[in-house]
Amino acid sequence: MEQPPGRTRLRRPSIVAAPLLIVAVAALGVAVATASWAAWTEANRTGPWWLWVALPGAVGAGALLLARGCFVEVRTAPGTGRVRDVVAWRCRVEVPLDEVDQARVQRGAWRLFVLIRHDGSTVALLGSSPAQWPARLLESSRAQDVEDLEVLLGCGPSDEAGIPPTS
Repeated sequence: MEQPPGRTRLRRPSIVAAPLLIVAVAALGVAVATASWAAWTEANRTGPWWLWVALPGAVGAGALLLARGCFVEVRTAPGTGRVRDVVAWRCRVEVPLDEVDQARVQRGAWRLFVLIRHDGSTVALLGSSPAQWPARLLESSRAQDVEDLEVLLGCGPSDEAGIPPTS
């Protein structure tokens, strides 16, 4: 998928999210089928029927949220550069790039990018979720971390030492 110019997403969702999408479609399909079945007559809408609609609906919605994951997006528009993290479809934190003095990566199930501002305060950005975790077990994971930090600090992706730029 092509990104708009001036925007760079760090750590996109991986193929691991595909089974979550299958679970979401199946669960939401069960919820819709059950709701459709009960719509025919009033007698089909019993107490347990609501459970057969609510439970698969909740599982499907949760699987969609997990499949979407989270990412950090760097916007490099002239004079208005910003970095933000997006969890599911919602922006959680947004910071102007000119306020960022340093950045570091904390490894773990939730990849955190910790930004240190000029005034010494820190901001933690959720870089990737547990659904994206297997991609961080690859040998290129450390090189991707270095490249992500270069993008966050405004250096751009590096061509040195065989680290390919991300598109």
